[in-house]
Amino acid sequence: MSEEVLLIFPLNNFSSDVELLKLDDRTCLRRANSNEIQKLIGSASEYRAVMRDALRSVNCVIETRIMYDELSPDLTAEWPYLRDIVLALRLLKAGDVHVSCSFWLQENKIIGVNLPSSFDLLFSENPYFLKKEETASFEGLWKKVQKSKENKPYLEFPLTQFMEAFEERASGRLSDAIVDYIVAFESLVFYEEGRSIEPAGKVIGIAIGMLLGKNEKERKRIKKTLTEAYEIRNAKVHGNLKKLKKYQKAVNEVSISVENNLRCALRKFLEE
Repeated sequence: MSEEVLLIFPLNNFSSDVELLKLDDRTCLRRANSNEIQKLIGSASEYRAVMRDALRSVNCVIETRIMYDELSPDLTAEWPYLRDIVLALRLLKAGDVHVSCSFWLQENKIIGVNLPSSFDLLFSENPYFLKKEETASFEGLWKKVQKSKENKPYLEFPLTQFMEAFEERASGRLSDAIVDYIVAFESLVFYEEGRSIEPAGKVIGIAIGMLLGKNEKERKRIKKTLTEAYEIRNAKVHGNLKKLKKYQKAVNEVSISVENNLRCALRKFLEE
């Protein structure tokens, strides 16, 4: 019989007033004290210096169990099972929660370590805090994300774009993030069409404004933001440096607003 392996994924930029949250019969999100983190670092042999830097502010982890014969080098932040958990956290609300590395343990001994591939998101100024009263919403989102792969496959692409853009925005590549956010909106608004309806930016703004806006003022604000974002997307894609310079001061505010709009829209589609 294959033996169990414990996988531990430290969460960067994340804290919570929840001590333990069981997600299913093999996975939980829990607090980890500094002694445990230091023990993991100490067990990582030649990787200690890298791990000490990467995990210096970690106090929560995702922990899951798999069988030894399921082990794979792909058990990183891009592992679909883990990715869905992080995606649900990011869909719940803003905050640069990020998984940087993983530890594999068997009988309390380290048998494998995945090192951080990037340090861009490790020490963000936009931390994430999961409140106890938010855990039910988070769990519900996680389950909906998992089910969407079968009952709403058209959401896989915009959800992937949301994740990619999220990391681009968090690491400072704001115009790149806006391109991916707008591509995600195009997929949502035009997924049953053969091609985008022109003028696409205005159509997206009207459609998402109607979806999310509670009144005319909100709908106009959303339309304005998404129209601006589409212009930034076009300037980036077509190399219009003059127009990109025009939006240079506004690009941070636009990227945050567009991310929030996309987060709300994706949740609407997941929950309908």
